[in-house]
Amino acid sequence: MSGSGGGAPADLGAYNGGTDAGPTGGAPCYSEDYFPTVSLADLRAAYSTQAWKGALLETLHRRITGGHALVVAMQNDSQLASFADPSSFDALMSSIMMVCNGETSIYDYGHASPTAFTYFMTASLTLTPAIVPAFPRSELAPYITDNATQAYDGALSGQQGSQDLTAVADDLTAFTNGLGCIASVADQVANGISARDGMAASLYYLELYLKRARTAHASTYAALQASPDWQKVVRYAWARAAFWRKAAASSAQLGVADAPIWAHVDDPSNSSEIAMFAGATLSDIECHP
Repeated sequence: MSGSGGGAPADLGAYNGGTDAGPTGGAPCYSEDYFPTVSLADLRAAYSTQAWKGALLETLHRRITGGHALVVAMQNDSQLASFADPSSFDALMSSIMMVCNGETSIYDYGHASPTAFTYFMTASLTLTPAIVPAFPRSELAPYITDNATQAYDGALSGQQGSQDLTAVADDLTAFTNGLGCIASVADQVANGISARDGMAASLYYLELYLKRARTAHASTYAALQASPDWQKVVRYAWARAAFWRKAAASSAQLGVADAPIWAHVDDPSNSSEIAMFAGATLSDIECHP
């Protein structure tokens, strides 16, 4: 693990899961710092479209440690402007999900090597598992039996469908970071955004990928399961999704049609794949990835 990045002011109380006892009443559950009530009034009042990047960075600095670290690292990326909508302060806030989502994938692929992939998760957590030859995610398509994930199922066909677990995990990391960033500014967002939807769909695909590996690609499954690095990727993916799902649950505008997707994620026939792969209960993974 490695990581770097700035944080929010130390005297501002973070909203996180750190006060929740673990499943046996022991150490606190996994959490990430975010500060959803810190005022942005001065940034809104002084906003100008020409200075949108400064407003974006300062917003993230005040509201979410991990998102700030990510965008600081990627602030000179030529594609950053294509993810942000600087037309107004409200529009910029609503585009923060896309900023953090898109820049996560660009960071990850940009820091990958021929032998290892990279996943930027938080300011202090970047995972770099060795690449394990695996099967294309197009093999997940037969498991999709309704239209709950239809907005995301394009990833299972064509060029995207030819990609394997590294891409499945990257999509999930990107959608999780995107949800975290938009959840930190939920009070600034009025219109519905499919933030929970994308993360839920990506988590569902991870479950299905592990199911397919276990039932049809035994050697691949064994290699992944034996890898401490891939164990970390799967465990942190689940724990992070659980944390941000809870954090965003009270913000109705951060989902569009996510309930049917979560029904698939929570179906024991799917969620059990995470537990089987990790050799731990879901509640234990959520608290102790």
